[in-house]
Amino acid sequence: MVVGRLGDPRAMVGLGRCASRAEGLPHGDLATANLRAAGFVVTPAPADSSKKQGEVVAQSPAGGGPAGKNTSVTINVSSGNRIVMPDLTGLTSAEVLPRLRANGYTGGPGNITATAVPVTNPAQNGLVAAQSVPPGTDIEPSAPLNVGFGTYAPASTTAGPPTATATTTPRPPGG
Repeated sequence: MVVGRLGDPRAMVGLGRCASRAEGLPHGDLATANLRAAGFVVTPAPADSSKKQGEVVAQSPAGGGPAGKNTSVTINVSSGNRIVMPDLTGLTSAEVLPRLRANGYTGGPGNITATAVPVTNPAQNGLVAAQSVPPGTDIEPSAPLNVGFGTYAPASTTAGPPTATATTTPRPPGG
């Protein structure tokens, strides 16, 4: 018997066929029923995830591998307790917290540390140029974050240290 591959749209039962598509399905419904109908023993396990609560986010053993009848298949079920980190690049400090809140962030300003990041373009001055958590990463809703704001400092126009030149001391007229 073959455990169904995650993402396989087929839902067949029988020896040597895919058991079911488990990922994305509610564990209490199709995923568990399809796997059991295919002869597997299903064990749901909670998983920290930003996916909708109850959605299957992974399974073990992975789909497509050989597995005998009554093989235990663990399906990892989203607890729905995380959020997806948005891309903050280019936002002002006033725009950061509202953008995070729109994604479900519950931390306050005290959870966000602002740092200065040197930038070479004056248009990036005061805008987010870096963030400690990459966009698209699942995070806890009140996770501490570090946001780097661009600080523009014009490049020096001096090519090197000044060179010494001979000078004369001016004398007052008549002196």
